[in-house]
Amino acid sequence: MNRNKNCRWLVVLIFFAVRISQAQEPVENVDTSFLDAPAASVAQTPASKATEAVKVEQKSASDLPQVKKFQDPRGSNEQVQKMDQVLKQEAQRKENKTSDFDFLKNLNYPELQVVPRASERLVLEVKEESDNWWRVNWTYIAPGLLTMGLGSVGKGYLSTDLIEGQSKDYAQLAQAGQLIGGIWVISGIWVSLMSPYRSAVQKINVTKKTDQRSELLRERLAEEALEKQASMVRSTRAIAVWSMVGINAAQYYYLNKDGRLFTTVATLVSFFPYFFEHRYIETYERHQDYKRRIYTPITSYIVVPTQKETVSLLSLNWSF
Repeated sequence: MNRNKNCRWLVVLIFFAVRISQAQEPVENVDTSFLDAPAASVAQTPASKATEAVKVEQKSASDLPQVKKFQDPRGSNEQVQKMDQVLKQEAQRKENKTSDFDFLKNLNYPELQVVPRASERLVLEVKEESDNWWRVNWTYIAPGLLTMGLGSVGKGYLSTDLIEGQSKDYAQLAQAGQLIGGIWVISGIWVSLMSPYRSAVQKINVTKKTDQRSELLRERLAEEALEKQASMVRSTRAIAVWSMVGINAAQYYYLNKDGRLFTTVATLVSFFPYFFEHRYIETYERHQDYKRRIYTPITSYIVVPTQKETVSLLSLNWSF
């Protein structure tokens, strides 16, 4: 009896326990597996996770396409530098190299080929005119001074054999000698001080060098200036010489022994413009000679037989 009573109470207790467990709210799912793991494995969990993350990153990086390191096909850095240096030298050599026939382009213009050019020569002559102006026309100044001096002091060397009328004639010759000698002295000094080369340089500098045509214009103007001064000296040289020679020789008969010696010296000095080349003529002729040296071809005719035909060759040799 008591046994059955205990069984009924046990069933009642089980029934209430089941009802209570169903009435409570459900608890979130929490991973409690670590509770069952040993203590050592629990302490190593963060490090193991970091290691696994690194492995995952390494695996993902290995899956990417590998990029090859750039390599210069020309070789190492030293080889590249040497090759670049060689290429620069080759380019510079080609730039500076002139063809064997480049000089033919300017052979039609000797004004541009001659060294020094006419404009450069003018500049050199301007400096000479400024430093030594008295030397430019000294061949006119020196005989002019002697002619003028003979006419001034000739009265003191008159011959004793002269009659009264001849003394008056000599006085007129002496005045003419002073006038002629004075004209050539003043003319020589005036031309030297005027510096015609300097005036020519100033006119040429108006034309600027912009192209070959302007350079050719400048050089031809310079050559015209050189030729102008040379032509002027040539045209006046004969007049100067024979006018002074004539007036000096005309006084020879009226003078005594010492006066005739003076007259002889003055007459010989009057030929100085012929004995010594004037600087203007010398400068122009030297420039022309340099131009002619550009065109001094030595020609030869050569016949060369070949297998098919005979070839004739014309050889030209320019001497610079």
